Amino acid sequence: MKRLNSKGAPEAIGPYSQAIYTGKLIYTSGIIPIVPETGMIAGATIESQTEQVLKNLSNLLKDNGSSLKKVVKTTLFIRDMRDFKRVNDVYATFFSEPYPARSCVEVSRLPKDVKIEMEAIAEKAESSSDKEEPAEKKPAAKKTAAASKKAAPVKKTVKAKKAEDQPEISQIPVVEVSTDPEPVPEEIKIDEPKTGETAAEEKKTAAKKKPAAEKKKPAAKKTAAKKKAAETKDSAE
Repeated sequence: MKRLNSKGAPEAIGPYSQAIYTGKLIYTSGIIPIVPETGMIAGATIESQTEQVLKNLSNLLKDNGSSLKKVVKTTLFIRDMRDFKRVNDVYATFFSEPYPARSCVEVSRLPKDVKIEMEAIAEKAESSSDKEEPAEKKPAAKKTAAASKKAAPVKKTVKAKKAEDQPEISQIPVVEVSTDPEPVPEEIKIDEPKTGETAAEEKKTAAKKKPAAEKKKPAAKKTAAKKKAAETKDSAE
């Protein structure tokens, strides 16, 4: 919680602060229509007093990092509720959409017998001092020895080395072996050239076969004659 002050607004005339800042919000005390430079009340009409109250509020907020645009709630205390519309006409020239939330209460009497008093709650614009200090950049965590250092080459075991030396089964070419017996090649006969003696022997053999064949022919003729005679005999009977 922090106490706020402004020379552009009336000083506190009792045991209170002009405003308090806490939780990023500014809470003002009740502001009355006193001109800070003179300490006098600003006019006798409700319009002039309402205008001075709003000027004092604006100065207080500006001097403490806020403004009327950041007001979220106001509370009005007026001596006569019949002045409500006249207060609104002046009030509307200081605020714009979206208007802050507001309460308006009629009271029997106010400090210094003024016609109006106002208090407000406003957001404070974040300044370099109000902003949270950025967290100090923590040094990047040291990489572990295992991560920072290059991984040492793993010594291959004898089994692993043997496994690498042996080719994968999928890489070994498959050779189909037939179990059928090999076909025996046919013997090719080559006619040897005939000599003079061989030719003479073949002629003798052919001469012997010729008479035999001629002998068979008469036998065949006889058989045919017998068969014809038998048929003639049968037909005569």
